[in-house]
Amino acid sequence: MKHIKKRQRKVLGSFISAAALSIVLLSNPVKADSVSSSQSAQATATQTNNNKDKQTTQKDSKVNTSDTASKNENSKGAVDDTDPANEEETSDLTNEDEEDIYSNNLKSVQEAVGKLDKQNKEKNSASKNNSKSKNSSKKVTSDKTNVDDKVINFNRHVKFQAAVVKRAGSKNYKVYKSISNTGKLGKKIGDAIDYANNHIEATDVYQGTKYRYWLMYVDGVRTGWVNENFFARNKIEVPKVVSLVKNPETSFYTRNAISYATDEYGDVVGN
Repeated sequence: MKHIKKRQRKVLGSFISAAALSIVLLSNPVKADSVSSSQSAQATATQTNNNKDKQTTQKDSKVNTSDTASKNENSKGAVDDTDPANEEETSDLTNEDEEDIYSNNLKSVQEAVGKLDKQNKEKNSASKNNSKSKNSSKKVTSDKTNVDDKVINFNRHVKFQAAVVKRAGSKNYKVYKSISNTGKLGKKIGDAIDYANNHIEATDVYQGTKYRYWLMYVDGVRTGWVNENFFARNKIEVPKVVSLVKNPETSFYTRNAISYATDEYGDVVGN
């Protein structure tokens, strides 16, 4: 019973409070208007904030859509770059590796040309001996004749796996379009001295009876055959004056002072 009476009192008190509030509002309409206006202002502010959030979201979505569209248009209009010069270099070769490759190729070229030179000298010597024996009316044994035939029939034209760099000399020699297996030179196409300041390489060599000829490439373009005497042989070129600045962090590599050095065939062995 006590609990029931307490609840009844609470309910009655809430009704009384509500009635008192309504009486105050009716008796003072200005206050009522301020209360209602404040509530409506709060509602309006809330709605305005919601509208701003929606507009911001819409703008962001429009910007993203326009960026995506522009990217798609750019990708459609883009042209694939197929120029190998613009590709990133993936080779793991260092300067030392490239020097080793060139040195190994140069060594094989020197060995091949040295072999040609030796065979040609043997052939010339055998020919002289044969001519002497004929003049003196001496008989030549069959074994000696067979040996001479093998020497005479050696392959005079050698093509290398890779080109070697050559250095031009100071004298002028003719450049020929071709050379036959018998050593006959073709049509003259120019003067070698005109290419003295260009980058010269050679890929083939022909051992003639008297002279040796190289197939010359100038700046990567096949030019023609030229006498070996055109090249600077057994030469070394160094600057007359080398000016150095003292640097405690590094030392000067003395080999860099050499402009170039060539072997007995005119091949560049260092630069």
